[in-house]
Amino acid sequence: MYFYIYFLKSIKKTIYEPSVNYYRELNRRIKKKKSKHVPSNAIFSTSAPLLPDNTLNISGWNVRYDLKSAFIAEFRQDMDIAIKYVLNIYIYISI
Repeated sequence: MYFYIYFLKSIKKTIYEPSVNYYRELNRRIKKKKSKHVPSNAIFSTSAPLLPDNTLNISGWNVRYDLKSAFIAEFRQDMDIAIKYVLNIYIYISI
C-alpha cells in the first residue's frame, strides 16, 4: 500500500514542474496569437458570432482564445485568472 502512495507522489513530483511550464508556454502562445490574429475576412462587428461564410468575427475570436486561456488557467489551478477569462467570455457573449 505504501509503495503505491510513494510511487504516485514520485510521479507527481516528476511531472508537475514540466506540465506547469508546458501550460504556461501554451498560454503565452494563445495570448500572442490573440493579439496578432485577425482573420482577413473578419468584420469588426459584435452582432453575429458567425459570418455568412461560417468564419468568426472579432468577438468570436476573442471568445475562442479566452475560453482556451480559461481552461489552461484551470489546469494550472489558477482560479482567479480562469474566472477573469470566463467573465470576459460572458461580456463578449452578452453584447
